[in-house]
Amino acid sequence: MAQPVPPDEHKGLGVFTFGADLSQWEEQLEGTLQISYGQKYFDYQGDSMKTMYGLKVRTVNVGFLHEKLNYIDIYFKGLDEEGFMALLKMVEQDFGPAEVFEDPSEPGVLNSYRWKGAKKSFQLLRYGKGAIDWDDRDMTILMAQAAPN
Repeated sequence: MAQPVPPDEHKGLGVFTFGADLSQWEEQLEGTLQISYGQKYFDYQGDSMKTMYGLKVRTVNVGFLHEKLNYIDIYFKGLDEEGFMALLKMVEQDFGPAEVFEDPSEPGVLNSYRWKGAKKSFQLLRYGKGAIDWDDRDMTILMAQAAPN
């Protein structure tokens, strides 16, 4: 079994590499939601992320800051506590032991773990029916973010 790699040493998540140019992915992205400060979010429509950690991937959202990939959300639908804990163990094999954290500004989160480096952070969240964002209800999200260069 491979040794866990600290967050800052990960190049990205799944098929996505932090710092990749938006032009590299444009044909496989749909929609644009521009939040602020040049950050643009898209839905990934390609075929390369149908499963991850042996689980069916529901949706993948990616974010680009100044045309460079810096944010990845991978959604899994309907994992119960047992399924979530099994996923957590698999992610810990890649990243090492997780830190439990709570974000009181985010209602509806049932489980939340993170791996934080100086330049990159990863989170694993399980939302229940009380999630404020309808798209997050009953979802588990593996999130990755890189600090802008």
